Amino acid sequence: MIKCSLCGFEFDPEKNIACTSCPLKKSCKVICCPNCGYQTVEEGKMGDAFKKILKELKGRKNGIKD
Repeated sequence: MIKCSLCGFEFDPEKNIACTSCPLKKSCKVICCPNCGYQTVEEGKMGDAFKKILKELKGRKNGIKD
């Protein structure tokens, strides 16, 4: 389950029926909220790694360690 950044609706992107007829759906990284239609790109491993690094740097700046 993910939460839409725009409206806060929680949904399973795997069950998104809006893109079923698109020929690019197997390789597409776009996630579309079924509630409001907001589109975002699926985060990959690089995005997760970047978030982890930023979190660690913020913690060091604030004197907090994990």
